[in-house]
Amino acid sequence: MTHREAKTNDVILYDLIVERAGIHVKDKVKRSQNDGTRQGEKARDAPKVSEKTAVKERASRPPPRDDCFVCKGLHRVAECTTATTEQKEEARRAWAARRTVRLKHIGTSRVSGHTATINGVLEVPFCADFGADSNVLSRSMVKELCAQDSSVVMAELKPPTVVKVAGGATLECRNSVEIDVRISTAAGTVLLTRVSCLVLDGDEDELLLGRSTLKDIGIDVDSC
Repeated sequence: MTHREAKTNDVILYDLIVERAGIHVKDKVKRSQNDGTRQGEKARDAPKVSEKTAVKERASRPPPRDDCFVCKGLHRVAECTTATTEQKEEARRAWAARRTVRLKHIGTSRVSGHTATINGVLEVPFCADFGADSNVLSRSMVKELCAQDSSVVMAELKPPTVVKVAGGATLECRNSVEIDVRISTAAGTVLLTRVSCLVLDGDEDELLLGRSTLKDIGIDVDSC
């Protein structure tokens, strides 16, 4: 089984997701255990640091990354007092371009027969898509999820993320949501936690898992 075969074969891709996610979970547990042991040893061996030294170290840390595209100040470009109207508009367009997300297969690519359970309450079909840079849920699915799980909160995207869908059309995603995804298989259950998804207006009934999530569990066809 190869990553390149998975790019064109849905069955191989699904099996690869299951395989890599299982390895990912085991490695994460092992690293967590090892980190806990090392941190305990460091805590015992570390010399005490005076309060003055700690304050000095905090003061020497680099400042937060600049926010303004024009003057690099710690404010939004719209609030910049030195930027011209043209500069603000150019910065806005540059920001929008950086936020554009390529989603190749929304509404056109389905992996039939495979389902996932969101937050343990909502079972939906899912599609694994290497052409998508982000995970996506439709707004109707999020509403259904919220009706069954009151802990779900949609975050507002400022500015909205521009999404390019199949055919070249662009849509705006104004919200995002964080979910847990459970994929049940004959070999066992794969659990992906804190999966961030864009919320796309519409009534699609499919969860799309994009390139970044697939890479997180070790699947990257571009590196092969």
